[in-house]
Amino acid sequence: MAGIYRIDGSVVRKEEESTRNLHSVKKASTKRKSAVSFVGGVALLIMTAVAIVGFARFIKAQSDVTNLREDLARVNAQYEAKKLENDLYEKRIESNINLANIEQIAMTELGMTLAGAGQIEFYDSDMEDYVKQYENLPGN
Repeated sequence: MAGIYRIDGSVVRKEEESTRNLHSVKKASTKRKSAVSFVGGVALLIMTAVAIVGFARFIKAQSDVTNLREDLARVNAQYEAKKLENDLYEKRIESNINLANIEQIAMTELGMTLAGAGQIEFYDSDMEDYVKQYENLPGN
């Protein structure tokens, strides 16, 4: 059986079958470790990239929430200002209403007359806030 020779320093040695198999196993083991190390590195790289992307999206979402809260505060402030302005206008309108003046204009310009004592009738109703008249009142 022809042997395989290997150089060991300045000496050439004949390698026996068992030693050669041992070197082959060591080389295969080294290649396997290298491949596992490479796959582990790639997996770590992918996991790191996913974590960075997730963190970036989280930061963006947090920024969006902060911006929306600021917008909400601004809109609420505008609402309160408009509501105050509206309340002031309403008070001004209410203070300008003069019932005596309205009655005088209604009587002189529009021909309204005040109801006499026999023209007013009182009756009970189930509804307290308004009345719908679908037919003539009793006695008319």
